[in-house]
Amino acid sequence: MAVGPQESVLAPRFSRVLGVLIVAICVFTEVSLVLYGHLDALLRATPALAFVAFGTYTLFWAPLLRIDPAEIEVVNPLRTHRIAWPAIQNITTRWTLTFMTDRGSFSAWAAPAQSPWDSIGRLNRDALGRPSLGAEAPVRRRGSAAGLAPIVLHQWESYRDTKSAGAHHVSTRWHVATIVVLACLATLTIVGLAWP
Repeated sequence: MAVGPQESVLAPRFSRVLGVLIVAICVFTEVSLVLYGHLDALLRATPALAFVAFGTYTLFWAPLLRIDPAEIEVVNPLRTHRIAWPAIQNITTRWTLTFMTDRGSFSAWAAPAQSPWDSIGRLNRDALGRPSLGAEAPVRRRGSAAGLAPIVLHQWESYRDTKSAGAHHVSTRWHVATIVVLACLATLTIVGLAWP
């Protein structure tokens, strides 16, 4: 089945729900300190609460997979990897979704391996992962990639043999701003806790 040009974004729902709950607790704590007039505790706690809230965003909300016909973009907490489909030699899901290339292995923070319980109560799905009333469309499994989201496996099989220039491109970009903000908030947290 041919898949036309498309872009999909995959992000874990449970992680995002957990992230929202943790940030809500941080906001509630900050508001409580303001309302009850605990100025000393507010000055000490604000950097720590900001560190927890921003760290939660970095770990649980920001990571995602962006899929398009040319490449897959793996956004992790501190780095983003852009991997052309033909550069991927294998995909495994033993502990987490991992793309193996000639430049090394790249794990996706946003797409952990599926649990054996995931198939209980699951709807039949077609090759693109859409709900279907018919039998599940056959999708070739390669190695340990059986738990892979159908659209990722289908895109890889469709585009991995592309022979265009730069088709095997793999790049990594560090999230410098995120690292700097986390380092500053961690430093302020330590200073706040150590303040006499």
